[in-house]
Amino acid sequence: MYTRVITLIALIGFCLSCASPSPFSDDPRDPFTGRYTVAETCTPSNTNQDYTIKIFKSGSETDSLIFVENFYNSGARVEGVVAGNRVAFPEQTFSAYTFSGNGTIFTRKETTERFIELTYIIKITPGTFADTCRAKAIIQQ
Repeated sequence: MYTRVITLIALIGFCLSCASPSPFSDDPRDPFTGRYTVAETCTPSNTNQDYTIKIFKSGSETDSLIFVENFYNSGARVEGVVAGNRVAFPEQTFSAYTFSGNGTIFTRKETTERFIELTYIIKITPGTFADTCRAKAIIQQ
């Protein structure tokens, strides 16, 4: 009897350790990660540009930080703070640019297409010019 109980416990433990990981993540940053095609419109400069960005999580599993490479098609790596389906970009400077803004991620249920709508302000250092930009970033499949 004792041998059967030990065998049963060992078998259950083995089966539980072989279970595949859940496809669902508790990390709110996961939906944001990936490569995106961006269509951007800025005023008052009246510029439109299309470019690619890459979004990835910071190395820490305990924070809410993401990084956006090539923000504003400038080569800048900008830090964002994720809360739910929103991201905030606190004011930060790269080269001659100062960036700040926010965004919201959406998923179309019928197509599972993910996209982020962004609004941000770009100031050219030393602050003589500011552009307000709106952009739609669509995940590349």
